[in-house]
Amino acid sequence: MASKLALTLARGSSTFPSSIRALSYCATNNIGLNRAQNSAFSRTHSTASTGVITKDEVVNALQAWCDGIVHIGKVFQSNGDYTTASKKFLDEKYAFDLMDGSGNNHNVVLFKPTKAAEMPIRHDMDSALSYFAATGLVNEDKGFAITPFTKIRHKISGMFITSGTATSMGHYWFTDLSGGETKVEFTFQYIRGPSGDLKIVLHHSSLPFNP
Repeated sequence: MASKLALTLARGSSTFPSSIRALSYCATNNIGLNRAQNSAFSRTHSTASTGVITKDEVVNALQAWCDGIVHIGKVFQSNGDYTTASKKFLDEKYAFDLMDGSGNNHNVVLFKPTKAAEMPIRHDMDSALSYFAATGLVNEDKGFAITPFTKIRHKISGMFITSGTATSMGHYWFTDLSGGETKVEFTFQYIRGPSGDLKIVLHHSSLPFNP
């Protein structure tokens, strides 16, 4: 079945000024998602907005993620309920609630945290919450979001946008209470949620290679 593929590749800073060079290509061809992929996304997209995700939405989603991590740290510092704040963050930003729940690792969120060895890849809300808020589910988790961080800046190096998803890759820098800054590499992939907002279905984060 023919489908329309909209592809946008962009390079530059997280603010993407109007002068940035971008390549846009739209074609109608029989190169859409195959049947298995369409089936995997059918449930998540059945009531979602059908508009193609824009680069501005991707930038805004990344900024909202950064702001959310900083907010959780502030809740922690004020002796607030940071676990509930982290759960709300995951509900809003990730697509855990849209997955099929079949238990066969099909159509699940793909989350590879920065600092995780015992459970380096996570697919469910509970293990992700453990990573961000140290709930005790995974022993190695120290609570990434309660480090805490005072500022997170980011730079997207490129995007790949299709009719159903948007993927970005780049770096973000985390500033801790002492003013120290840690550079981390990221990949995010988004789909639209039922209300039209972007939801993360893939998040890979790692420290730069140090030979």
